[in-house]
Amino acid sequence: MDRLEIGIISVVVSLVLLAIRVPIGLTLISVSFVGIGAVASWKAAWGVLSSIPYSFAASWELSAVPMFLLMGYIAARGQLTSGLFGAMRVLFNWMPGSLAVASVSASALFASASGSSVATSAALSRIAVPEMLRANYSKSLATGTIAAAGTLGALIPPSILMVVYGVFTNTAIGPLFIAGIIPGLLTAGAFILMIIVRVMIDPRLAPRHTEAISARDRRAAFMGAWPLPVMVLAVLGTIMAGIATPTEAGALGAAMAILLAA
Repeated sequence: MDRLEIGIISVVVSLVLLAIRVPIGLTLISVSFVGIGAVASWKAAWGVLSSIPYSFAASWELSAVPMFLLMGYIAARGQLTSGLFGAMRVLFNWMPGSLAVASVSASALFASASGSSVATSAALSRIAVPEMLRANYSKSLATGTIAAAGTLGALIPPSILMVVYGVFTNTAIGPLFIAGIIPGLLTAGAFILMIIVRVMIDPRLAPRHTEAISARDRRAAFMGAWPLPVMVLAVLGTIMAGIATPTEAGALGAAMAILLAA
């Protein structure tokens, strides 16, 4: 059996295992192990299995992942993110579909602290979806907005996916973070534009209601949202200025989150 046949069989077996709901990690490990054993030798397969997982998991760059996760978790549990939606709601009150627009903006800001699409969607779904439903927004618009905006966590730094990608491809993580800023902001802008266009075409999706917000209420809303942007700017600023590596910036962000939450 030549290598091409082994490769084809490996792909087919992988798809079958995934189809019967074998975990992805276990599927890849088992198929790779058998494939290396068939192509090279079983001794080589055992050597790879015993060395590669440790050498990958022991990568210094990967230590940025738990730091950014810790920063996002503390920011959420310490209620540093609770004022985001309120501030964005005040800022975009005049727009069609203002609550949905505010949800996208708040998701973008929260993504810059959590680094995770799942965490972004979970955090904003508890805050924004009930508000939109109370305002008689379409259920599809309310839930679809949060589901789509949650993907910003994979683009806007500090993206955990970018850290993993950088480790896999031996790419510097700092430039990856910087490169993700503009695409992330453009994606958020496209989401907002799509919401406005859809609401203008079909006003039933989001009833127009402009609240009269006093200057005092505006100040209160923005004062409740300042900790997270300051923390994020400090983290990304140190990376872009070359002062700190992504791992060091993650530790700085987690420390700042603890102090701000306290």
